[in-house]
Amino acid sequence: MTTTHIARVFVLSVGERPVLAFEARNTPEARELCSEPWLLEDLGALKSEGRPIWNGQDKISVRPGTPDEVALFREADGTEDAEEILLVYLVALDGA
Repeated sequence: MTTTHIARVFVLSVGERPVLAFEARNTPEARELCSEPWLLEDLGALKSEGRPIWNGQDKISVRPGTPDEVALFREADGTEDAEEILLVYLVALDGA
């Protein structure tokens, strides 16, 4: 028997700027992502409009996605690999 879980789309914001969308089962699980070292490193290394997405100081927060953000995430979600976290960036990435 296959166990399925219902995932919701959440949005990670840096300051007041929505940066990326991802799925999680609940808000506590979504908040855990905010402190993942690999993600913080990526947010500091990736650039949008010539600036790092995260400067190492701005507040990082998470909230449920809006209907438009959920639609963008669903449009990008074509993978079947449930082991990977799909991060859909809501900002233009330099060099992408």
